[in-house]
Amino acid sequence: MRLRPFLLGIIILVFEACYSDKDDNINRSDCEQLACTEEFRTITVSVQNSDGEPVALDSIKVVIQENDKDITETLIGDGFERYQESGSYPVFNDLFTAEYRNDEVNISFSGFLSEEEVVSAIYKAGADCCHVYLISGETNLVLE
Repeated sequence: MRLRPFLLGIIILVFEACYSDKDDNINRSDCEQLACTEEFRTITVSVQNSDGEPVALDSIKVVIQENDKDITETLIGDGFERYQESGSYPVFNDLFTAEYRNDEVNISFSGFLSEEEVVSAIYKAGADCCHVYLISGETNLVLE
């Protein structure tokens, strides 16, 4: 009968060791042991007019607010035309995962028509070991 309390104690210790917050922090900083998905994630913003139609901006600017670092995606060929057709523009993507791993960052997005800023928004994003993710900010913007 003394064996049961002993076994129960061992089971509780094993359970605590497997599910402690300390292990979560260790896993977050040790990304080499994680298996990430092969997808490439991009946080995008959709810009539409009041009728719900996509807005073809002339240009965009995306900046990390803390250090004014311009992270606007450079597009080659007809890449920007695809964004214009859909009205969906890139803000932050998995290229920044390593740089902002386990961190949060404030990002400003600005859209321009005829060199005049017509839309802007602020986003908070983060990155884990594998991908970037949106924390806050409205991703559907409507031009009036």
